[in-house]
Amino acid sequence: MSGNSGEMGTRDDFGGARRPAQSRMNEFATGTARHLVALVFLVGFPALMTAMSPVSCVKFQRHDGRVSATAKTCLLFVIPYRTVSVDPVVSISDRFVAGTVTREVKNGRVEETKSQDEGYLMLQGGGQAAEIPVTPFNLQSVVARSKAFLNDPQSEKLSMFVVANWKFSILVGGLLSLLTVLYLGIIVFIIVRKMVHMYQSALGVPPEERWLVNLEAMILAASVKALPRKVRQPKRKRANS
Repeated sequence: MSGNSGEMGTRDDFGGARRPAQSRMNEFATGTARHLVALVFLVGFPALMTAMSPVSCVKFQRHDGRVSATAKTCLLFVIPYRTVSVDPVVSISDRFVAGTVTREVKNGRVEETKSQDEGYLMLQGGGQAAEIPVTPFNLQSVVARSKAFLNDPQSEKLSMFVVANWKFSILVGGLLSLLTVLYLGIIVFIIVRKMVHMYQSALGVPPEERWLVNLEAMILAASVKALPRKVRQPKRKRANS
């Protein structure tokens, strides 16, 4: 045992060797900082973007001759952060907001920039009102389906998945949400690998025989092997004679 308590060795869970406690504390602090940064950029940023241009699930139900509606607006497509209800629904309408045009003079030329048009499905009744963002491209069809359900006494249920903007809600939001899925997958893998290693360590399995410990190296080796031979083994330039 070393005389300096700060340098007291602790066993490395993955390699079996001993490392200074201070080194492990530094690694823990660095790992925590990395996870916080990843949490902000891979979870927080996609969540913010999908909340700004959300998707919503609108459900109509008919009970005893009256129609109720519930709309859940979601971030990351599946996490509802706002729920509005109207019971009973008496009238259905729409609201359209045209994008504004901004003019700027650059290099002697006038450039115009137009913001995105916005559409809303409006539900009123029972002293309540709900406003659900719907892309103008689908606004009229969504309103038509909603009114058809309201006016058809035989219809019992209607569910619709509506988006505020196809480009930002689905394309941009979908790509950013993949980052969140990737991050969560990495977290699950780290937890599973840690649990498996602790179990194998308790059984006395040698470090070199523990699976999942060197999985990253195995994946990298398999990826390199899958590459074309010309890419794996680039031609060497001959030295000038």
